[in-house]
Amino acid sequence: MGRGARLLSLLRPYTPLFVATIVGLIAQPLPMGALAILAITVCAATYTVTPEVALSAFDRSADPTWYPVDGPPWAPFKLYQFEIAQEIFAGWDAPLSGVPRARLTAFIDTSEQVETKIRAFHCHKTQAKDTQRLLGRPGYREFARQETYVLARTRLPGLPLPEDDLLAGIPDE
Repeated sequence: MGRGARLLSLLRPYTPLFVATIVGLIAQPLPMGALAILAITVCAATYTVTPEVALSAFDRSADPTWYPVDGPPWAPFKLYQFEIAQEIFAGWDAPLSGVPRARLTAFIDTSEQVETKIRAFHCHKTQAKDTQRLLGRPGYREFARQETYVLARTRLPGLPLPEDDLLAGIPDE
């Protein structure tokens, strides 16, 4: 089973309203990102994919002829890529590039989850060195109060940007 088929087999059973990916944040020269498949209150799965696979799976998710054995077609309304503004990395002197702030389309207030995020970092024992470097950056707690995304694809025409809610514009049922 190819990556696109595997990803689709994860998407269809959960019928997520949107998909959020993490791309471009790996310091090592790896062409991979992590895809988090999210429904309203469920983080269903994480799966490592390239951005191209995520875009392709999003585009084809409603196509009943594309891997029909993986369940009925389902089309999430939006595809986001988690991104960080270049200015953040520049201020941290980090070997990561980020995106120009003008490309960011969603700014999500996560201030109530900062301590939970920090506790979650400590669950990744194999990444302890990286965790300490990240948490030790000046201004990390302030940075962690907001998550930023680029809307890579949408099936909702005329969506006003920027957004402060990833569910904005998605119809109720």
